[in-house]
Amino acid sequence: MNMNTLFALNRTPAIVMRAAAGFVLSSSLLVSQIKSVGVTVNGGRPLAKAAAQLERLSGIPINYEDVRYENQAEVEDVTDKVTRPEQRAMAPRPVRIMVPRGGELSISVQLDPVTGRLTDVLSPLNALLAAHLSKGLPGVYTVESANDGAFFITPSQVRDARGALVATKSVLVTPVTFSFARRNGAETLQLVLDQVLKVSGFKIGMGDVPLNGLIHTEVAIGADSEPARDVLVRLLASVVSGASVAGRASSAISYKLLFDPGLRYYMFNAAVVPAPLAPAVMAPVPSPPPTSDSGRFFQKSGAP
Repeated sequence: MNMNTLFALNRTPAIVMRAAAGFVLSSSLLVSQIKSVGVTVNGGRPLAKAAAQLERLSGIPINYEDVRYENQAEVEDVTDKVTRPEQRAMAPRPVRIMVPRGGELSISVQLDPVTGRLTDVLSPLNALLAAHLSKGLPGVYTVESANDGAFFITPSQVRDARGALVATKSVLVTPVTFSFARRNGAETLQLVLDQVLKVSGFKIGMGDVPLNGLIHTEVAIGADSEPARDVLVRLLASVVSGASVAGRASSAISYKLLFDPGLRYYMFNAAVVPAPLAPAVMAPVPSPPPTSDSGRFFQKSGAP
């Protein structure tokens, strides 16, 4: 063995060690760049509001459905807070405005160090549900994922009038059936909501939705005893692929199904999922849903 070969062999471990050290250093830097962001919300529906925050951080659709509030301790009468005495005096009959008794939820999420986006949505959603349960907020919820990457927050238990937790299920698992045909998106949405009322007995009004995009997009959809949720997701996907919603291109639309504890019916709200924003430029997310002049849970843009 000549001296050059011996010299090369003697150098090899040092080279390997330096390369390994460099890898460890790079890994350490990568870990240190992972940014934790706090998500803190407060309102009547904190779970829905927090889901909207996660949706904005990730760009992934997170659909939400309210529990049907049954226990009086979980709702609040806000009539005197949101109406004037003269408005109440002019009402044809006494109407009390009831809203969910909410609270605060707070979790920490980790963003991807390269993209600045929230890429793991399931873990924060599970953390939200655990925090929601520990706070004793209305309802018990579960998280489901769809094949397209979207998520669903659905009620699984509700506190009854006596205060006991009893099993419940999503109203949107109600099977719907209607003929395959070409209709605009708004007509198809109303058809699905009418079918849910017919089968389940629960009314779902059309609330704050991208009505312009729905009206001006033709879809070809039918249903044969399918869960309403599946049909709605298919409808919204068809609207996205067929039009620029709200004047801009979109990759998805998510929905929020909200239950009025006073009127005892639902409102279907849907919105374009925005491109994920860095936390530094995120504007505050308004507490869903937008309020109407009545102070209730929706802003009408279609059916009652």
